[in-house]
Amino acid sequence: VDALNGCLCGIVVNPKCEGALKCRQAGCETQWYHLHCVNFESEPKNWMCETCKASSRGRGGKHLKPHA
Repeated sequence: VDALNGCLCGIVVNPKCEGALKCRQAGCETQWYHLHCVNFESEPKNWMCETCKASSRGRGGKHLKPHA
C-alpha cells in the first residue's frame, strides 16, 4: 500500500465508505480523507486539503515589484 494514499491518520480510505472526503485538487497525493480526521461532520463542497492549499498559495502568489 502506498503511504501517500493514506489519510492523516495513516489509514487508506475506501472512497465508497461513508465518511470519505476527497480533496478537489487534481494531483493531490492523498486524495481521500476521513471526515473525522479533518474535523468535519458532513462533506463540504469543493474541499481542498491543507497540503494542496499550501502548495497552491506558493504557486503564482508572489509578485515582483518593479524597480523605481
